[in-house]
Amino acid sequence: MKLLGKIMLATDGSQASTDALRMAVHMAQVFRSELFLLHVISTARHLSLPLDQLRKQALQRINELKKDLEQVGIRSTAIIATGPASFEQIIRLAEEHDVNVIMLGSREKNERDSFVLGITAERVIRRSSKPVWIVKRGCPPLIKKIVCPVDFSDPAGRALQNAIHLARILGAELSILNVISKPAKSEAAFRQAQRKDFEDFLKEHDFYNVIYTKEIRQGAAHLNILELIKEKSADLVVMGSVGQTGLAKISLGQVAGKVVREMPCSVITFKSEHAIRLNLEDEIESIEGDFRQGQELLKNGFAREAIRKFEGILSEDRMFAPAWEGMAEAHGHLGHEGKARGYREQAETIRERLWRIKVEFDIKRQYLPDSKKRT
Repeated sequence: MKLLGKIMLATDGSQASTDALRMAVHMAQVFRSELFLLHVISTARHLSLPLDQLRKQALQRINELKKDLEQVGIRSTAIIATGPASFEQIIRLAEEHDVNVIMLGSREKNERDSFVLGITAERVIRRSSKPVWIVKRGCPPLIKKIVCPVDFSDPAGRALQNAIHLARILGAELSILNVISKPAKSEAAFRQAQRKDFEDFLKEHDFYNVIYTKEIRQGAAHLNILELIKEKSADLVVMGSVGQTGLAKISLGQVAGKVVREMPCSVITFKSEHAIRLNLEDEIESIEGDFRQGQELLKNGFAREAIRKFEGILSEDRMFAPAWEGMAEAHGHLGHEGKARGYREQAETIRERLWRIKVEFDIKRQYLPDSKKRT
């Protein structure tokens, strides 16, 4: 099962891209991902050397990197591209290779900079439909604390689903935040309605085997988000984003653009696609093989997909008790306790029936003449 099959790393040899490389390598090892190593030569700038020579030098560096990656078991592809705008090439090639996520490094803030986020990274976030992972400079690859602000929109739901998968697989603690502005009147009723909406939103997600906290705060959204990131010493913030024309269109409102540009930690933004995508590797078709995949789906938090896999098994063999038990566990993950109890009872009934059949068969064999036993 591949959940993060393809990571595209845009690298330019800078310290920022070196830090991003460390993150990409770590994630590729965890998820068994393929790395696409992209270097873009911008023809809009004055070239220090002839284009062919620059391409040759870049390819040599990336091929050396490929050899290092091969030694640690990571499959990689080298891509050299040219064009007037680096971000356009990154977006085009990410679509062409259908990668799960685009990963870039952030620049280092200096006294003249208003924001840490670089121009290329900002434009990729703004215009790409792919999830974009910006690695903060100096940030270690180990992720232990994740913050996910939500506003109940589809992109926010997508971001939360991916944050849950990342937290589960990386063993990270997840903090989910909803920020509300102060209502003009009926504050208590408003907060109660908001909390209900928050709980309903969370019920749509499978938090099996994930350590998480949830809270509602009131006031300026971007300040609350930045404050929580600081309180938690978060390594990663996962956010939904929408729109094609500017960071002001991020789903949490204009304030989210401020959060991303400040880069308090590494950031992943989501629009219309998931980074964590289910991709079941080919396996010899058999009930046992399907059951193994169903178990793996459950382990990785895909309870609904596991249910479909177990249902397929039971359509072929209604007496396969482990599939009934798998159905019970999957529905338990989704909070369907009534269905889970019914499937567990069905599994117990089948196992008892199979045991009686086995006992009856053994008794009959015990009293059969030796000649009939041999036949």
